[in-house]
Amino acid sequence: MSKRTMCLLSFALTLGLLSTGNAVVIDSFETGVDSWEIMDPAETLVQATVGVTDGAFSMQRNFTSGWHEIDLGGISVDDLNANDIIEVDVTTSVTAEQMGWWLQQVIVLQGGNAAGSYYLQSEVVDVASPDGTLTTTTVSFEYSSLLADGPITDWAKIRLINNTGPGPNGILYYDNLRIVSAAPPPVFDVIDSFETGVDSWEIMDPAETLVQADIGVTDGAFSMQRNFTSGWHEIDLGGISVDTLNANDILEVDVTTSVTAEQMGWWLQQVIVLQGGNAAGSYYLQSEVVDVASPDGTLTTTTVSFEYSSLLADGPITDWAKIRLINNTGPGPNGILYYDNLRAVSLAPPAETTTITISDFESGLNGWFTDQWVAGTVSLSPTGATGGSAQAMLSKVPAGGKTFAR
Repeated sequence: MSKRTMCLLSFALTLGLLSTGNAVVIDSFETGVDSWEIMDPAETLVQATVGVTDGAFSMQRNFTSGWHEIDLGGISVDDLNANDIIEVDVTTSVTAEQMGWWLQQVIVLQGGNAAGSYYLQSEVVDVASPDGTLTTTTVSFEYSSLLADGPITDWAKIRLINNTGPGPNGILYYDNLRIVSAAPPPVFDVIDSFETGVDSWEIMDPAETLVQADIGVTDGAFSMQRNFTSGWHEIDLGGISVDTLNANDILEVDVTTSVTAEQMGWWLQQVIVLQGGNAAGSYYLQSEVVDVASPDGTLTTTTVSFEYSSLLADGPITDWAKIRLINNTGPGPNGILYYDNLRAVSLAPPAETTTITISDFESGLNGWFTDQWVAGTVSLSPTGATGGSAQAMLSKVPAGGKTFAR
């Protein structure tokens, strides 16, 4: 299978590279395709297992030739306004030649606010297979810079337009329709992802148990299952790197459970504590209490976050450090929590790389010399760069006319 990524608008290449890992999934077709509206009754949509890039299913579109649209309404305006780009993975084995020389995809975002309504359309992207094998193309549309009349506030829907030449019918597979942020993902250091077990953790209440699990996984292949009892109970992880803590600002952990607040006597809460020492004494820094209960009895993941760096009034932690995870419930029965991806996160943006050009050969070859004399000359040859030869080839041409490399 071959893969291509097409990112739209002038700075889309950079955005496409940054969008990995901080996506909000709009539809991954895990529960079917009935939410989509078909404009052409000759087309059909079904759930499929071909072209899957997220989860276990995709959406198969049995399309007809021409320009045809399918719509998904009820898009969260909050998610749209918190992000910048719409992306979808399109897979097909149909070639452009089979469809009358083109098979294209367009993303449209429609929405409204007090000023009126938007109809924002991406560029047209070729999604045909180059050779008749299944080929996946990521189509990307940066919409946030086009919201000239302010953010979308009232309603929103996404339209996927398929455009072909006068060819026969064909099949496309869509998956992982998502919105992503142009901002780089956060920088963090994993403290424990529970890949090697849970023996490093100390249990304060002998009635509780900790085991490695594969439920509630948000990083790697495993999580930590906490079989908890009601009340206020603590588990500790010592030996935390003080260098890691001082290089970051926030502690985060993903907490997953299907236990509701009602089942636990109306509350199921999580607290993160950071303890540590330096020459001035010791710290006991505690986060706010965060509700982590499932709202409806299904597995629900809550990221609990604690910004500790601004609380280090007596200087950085230098001597020792440990993290405590406190679970607090009402007078309910026992239950289960799953923890994963305990991490330290930096508030600072990622360091930018700087490119220093030593020579781009725009002003000729003065300053270059060979380490030994050869017969012939040194020549400057453009290599097809656009807008001036930002790339060039330095070659030595002997008197006989043949180019050789040293």
